[in-house]
Amino acid sequence: MSSIEGRAMRNSDVLSDFAGGLEFNRLPPEVIERAKAVIIDTIACIVGGTTSAPARPVIELTSALSGADQASVLGTRIRTGVVDAVYCNTYLADVLDYEDTIVSHPSAATVPASLAIAELAGASGPELIAAVVAGYEVGVRVQRAIMPTYERRLLVQTEYSWLSFAAVSSAARLLGLPQAAWRDAFGYAAQSSPVPGLGSSPTRPMSWIKGNFSGQASVGVRGALLADRGFRTAHDVLESAKGYAAVMGSDSWDPEILTRGLGQTWAILGSQLKPYPCCRFIHPALDAIGMIRRQRAFDPAEVVEVRVHTFDILVDEFDVKHPESVIDGQFSVPFTTALAVLDIPAGIEWWGERDLLHDPQVLEMSTRVRLLRHAESERLEATERRHSATVDIELVDGTVLTARQDTARGGPEAPLSAEEVRAKFINLTAPVLTQARAQAAFESLTNIESVSDVRDVIAMLTPSSSSEALAAT
Repeated sequence: MSSIEGRAMRNSDVLSDFAGGLEFNRLPPEVIERAKAVIIDTIACIVGGTTSAPARPVIELTSALSGADQASVLGTRIRTGVVDAVYCNTYLADVLDYEDTIVSHPSAATVPASLAIAELAGASGPELIAAVVAGYEVGVRVQRAIMPTYERRLLVQTEYSWLSFAAVSSAARLLGLPQAAWRDAFGYAAQSSPVPGLGSSPTRPMSWIKGNFSGQASVGVRGALLADRGFRTAHDVLESAKGYAAVMGSDSWDPEILTRGLGQTWAILGSQLKPYPCCRFIHPALDAIGMIRRQRAFDPAEVVEVRVHTFDILVDEFDVKHPESVIDGQFSVPFTTALAVLDIPAGIEWWGERDLLHDPQVLEMSTRVRLLRHAESERLEATERRHSATVDIELVDGTVLTARQDTARGGPEAPLSAEEVRAKFINLTAPVLTQARAQAAFESLTNIESVSDVRDVIAMLTPSSSSEALAAT
């Protein structure tokens, strides 16, 4: 490790030196391309999220509280202060459960934080990309350093409560904070971030707070802004097991992860874009249904039973046949399986105006779905955090169609195609922005490294008239 005057540098100093010094022109091409894909995908989720019922109160409150003309709530005509914009955009990014994942959803914090500060400062596209990469590098490393044991994960949701570090790093990178200010920004993120929820079992109906990513992201951005103004905090939050790991309720602390391989391995390359708007745990089952459909066409009316063989968490906690809200639906194996068996295209339609939560055909199909424990799937989840499923579709003539999926699509092993990324963006944004505006925004975002002022692109993500906006100031 580097040293200052013969003393080992703090972990926070090593991270801040690296993240604060990230330059776009020194990033590997594959990192730039993945960051662009993450930005495009997350913006689509934010804009599409404005159509979701749970987002309505958040948008309305943000509009009612809007004050400083600093940053935009994407997909609306709301302009407000940076911290409030980050809170709202982060909620929108996650409300459909359609944004990327590694462990938890780093994009939900890094992209809204980066966009808001970039808009405030008039930053360029390359600076935006570098900020997003910085957020991933610091945030994911912090998450992995405090990752609790499997047994502890069943009691405390530590693995989902680290996004303040992703947001603070993206914001600090764009603000150009000096190293001393980074220490205070990190301290604020650690001391002010919402504590993790207790227990891994979701109560039903589920809370619309979900993982409280909005609280985490807004804390991170506020911490960077305060540190930029000289606010002082603790400087030892990443130096021992008694720091952030203890605050987050973890029983594990591996500080080597924070700095090992900086600039050689890149967290963002592990990003997994979602092809379905629901919990990533369910995706292998939905992929398996798609595999079956490609092997042999079948009429949903022929289906007698759908058996999903998977790991215990899904069997114990996700066997909800009549979800009460879109949030419950995103964490329901029977409901999302029914949507896939009925071949309803994944996207904004699942949680949009059609109200599939009360569709008799969907609800009836969900009653035909049975969840069964699968020993190998349980082993893979417990030891490798790999999610898998085998699906059997039994037809009225006795035929059983079967497929197994051990790696959900969208990650490095099975990436989404460029056309899938584009189609997802248009599907989510066109109903809010119009088809032409969505297409133009997509073209600009695919070339965002050539944009001199991010505000020009953000303007394209605002409905052109109040009649097009789902929420307006």
